[in-house]
Amino acid sequence: MGQPGRRPDGGVTTPLRVVIVDDHRMLAGALAFYLRAGGIEIAGQAATGPRGVDLAQTLTPNIVLMDAHLERRGMSGFEATRRIVQSSPSVRVLGMSGHRGEAVGAQMIRAGALGFLVKDQDLCLLLPALRAVAAGQTFLDPRLADGITRCLGSGDAATEVQLCEALTPREQEVLEYVAAGASIKATAAALGLRRKTIDRHRQSIMDKLDIHSAAGLTRAAVEAEFGDVARASGGPGRQTR
Repeated sequence: MGQPGRRPDGGVTTPLRVVIVDDHRMLAGALAFYLRAGGIEIAGQAATGPRGVDLAQTLTPNIVLMDAHLERRGMSGFEATRRIVQSSPSVRVLGMSGHRGEAVGAQMIRAGALGFLVKDQDLCLLLPALRAVAAGQTFLDPRLADGITRCLGSGDAATEVQLCEALTPREQEVLEYVAAGASIKATAAALGLRRKTIDRHRQSIMDKLDIHSAAGLTRAAVEAEFGDVARASGGPGRQTR
């Protein structure tokens, strides 16, 4: 796999080859379209972690653009990143997430990614991020760079990521409302579910996280920055990952 970019004399070398791993097919397609327009070769696309690992091994792209929060086939983007780094050391990973929490970015870096961007970041940063990572440089979303660095230095990166990996996507949505202080009735109305269904989701979250009170559930959600996620997306509720 040749090093992409420009030669010292200004000539163009082989194009940057990227594999996109994201289970939101519309977003993945839009990213592929944008990157092709920017001169990037899309070597492949995957909607699951195992498939992303396979493509990294068989296609040997320069970079895998990896969603941290994959829903299908039981493998998160964090685990897929770890496996790619172990099995395909020449392939570099740029992580993405719809969560703006610094802990998610820090955990992606811990997993072996060289860069991290939040999905609501301006697209104009994507190409520079890919090129930096392809060159072996770290590239962090500028809004979170200081916080990610602090997390990495303090070892505090696990809390939010543990929640994201332990909970289903629906449970994560419910937890956003918990962090924002929404009542069960308001959460049910916003998500179009019955109150009993929200109760079951809350109890499932508490069982998974060994939490024994509503106050403890709220505290865990706030400490894991799910409230910040809800506010960043314009209020609690369903967000684009």
